[in-house]
Amino acid sequence: MPKIVRNDTLNEHYIEYTIEVPEIASHSEPGQLLEVSMSARSVAVPHAIADTDPGKGTVTIVTRLAEAFRIGPLSDNIVLRGPFGLRTVATGIGKVICVADGLGVAALFPRLREYKANDVYTIVIAGFQSSEFVYWVDRLDSVSDELYVITDDGSYGIKGPIKNTIRGVCEQDLDIDRAVAIGSLDLLKTCCDITSKYAVPTVVSLTAMLTEDALSITDASCAPEDRTFDWTTASDLDGHKIDFGELTQKLGNQMAK
Repeated sequence: MPKIVRNDTLNEHYIEYTIEVPEIASHSEPGQLLEVSMSARSVAVPHAIADTDPGKGTVTIVTRLAEAFRIGPLSDNIVLRGPFGLRTVATGIGKVICVADGLGVAALFPRLREYKANDVYTIVIAGFQSSEFVYWVDRLDSVSDELYVITDDGSYGIKGPIKNTIRGVCEQDLDIDRAVAIGSLDLLKTCCDITSKYAVPTVVSLTAMLTEDALSITDASCAPEDRTFDWTTASDLDGHKIDFGELTQKLGNQMAK
């Protein structure tokens, strides 16, 4: 049975859980998700896998501190199912720009580590509302060739909006092979709008927006064919093919940031 072996409050807004579940840790790939529920009978909520340690048999997820009551401090009743979703493709790429905000920062980390292992040059842009929301900067820095931290109010790193930094990088680096965006729907749309002008293929993941009010987006307990939105296929999508107006309506405007 899965067991939470550690929980770390990252700041006033986010909390990190390390969960011992060897059968999932040994099979998880960068970009995938888990279903997390408090018991076998409770409804599962999707979470992006933020880190794994197959040697210790653990996986890590990050969620909002306000949602921690769903999991509990050190619950022995927690149920994990997975992994689900597509694996991040890190081969055949020379340089990638990776953009994330909010919970997307945690979801981005395993992808960055995969790029690092495949000698991909990574330019990372991480956005937060303010300094009190910032987390995992050291982790990002450890797997990034260039790292830009943006806050809306300028209280940490570069003052936003984040679109200015995305545009600036695209203008300066004309040899970017791919862009990856994870986070709020606003961020994904902004990134795709900019990268389309520079003909940069862009992959987006919706996984970071599925924890808050996830049940209003889709009933994760339903079979995939019965779901309003199937989050198990919500990673590594072609961003330039997404109708963001339709997607916003489909998700009921439940956007994580």
